[in-house]
Amino acid sequence: MKIKKITIRIVIASLIIFLFITNPSLKDFKEFKGISHSYTNAKRNYNFILFSIYQEADRFGYYLGSDYYIGIADNFLLFKV
Repeated sequence: MKIKKITIRIVIASLIIFLFITNPSLKDFKEFKGISHSYTNAKRNYNFILFSIYQEADRFGYYLGSDYYIGIADNFLLFKV
């Protein structure tokens, strides 16, 4: 029983460390979307340390009605609101 608890704690700690290390940056998001580095209409809305939420503006700079992306483990998942 004691070994199970230790193993579970090690697995959870390893998962948290993995997600912390692989939390993508804004630069990674811009590369994923194919945005040049001078383009400023992409932003990281929230950074929760283990994952982040990103948003890209339209060509006029408006964020209304645009899709959100969740960046986790060096990947981006589309999240439609």
